Amino acid sequence: MKHAQTGIEYPFARKIDGQLRGRSHELAIDFITPLGDDSDSPDAVRMKSVSSDELSVLLSRDVRIVQDLRLWKQTDKFVKQARTGSEQPGRDRIVAEKGQQNGRRHKDLELRLRKLVGEARLFVRGPSWS
Repeated sequence: MKHAQTGIEYPFARKIDGQLRGRSHELAIDFITPLGDDSDSPDAVRMKSVSSDELSVLLSRDVRIVQDLRLWKQTDKFVKQARTGSEQPGRDRIVAEKGQQNGRRHKDLELRLRKLVGEARLFVRGPSWS
């Protein structure tokens, strides 16, 4: 994060459903996903935010995005593993096609996640903003 007037950059911790991803910092952003325990309860997210110095981003429910994220991850793993074997033209063509499909899926997921973040409810020390 960068302060617009001074240009000073501030590091921040990244969390997903309350779990730290990466290094801890004084400032934090916690993305509450449809998989999180509090995803159905904006009041629970608001109450937790009262006692913390972090921005809570409550994403809207999108059941399909969770399924698509799992499929993207599984396909990515498959493609990486399949490319390490010996060459087999038929299999290699199928793996390449799956990789291309997964690339398109990744771009679609990124757009959908950006939209969800743009529509999310934000909580800082209790109050929320949309």
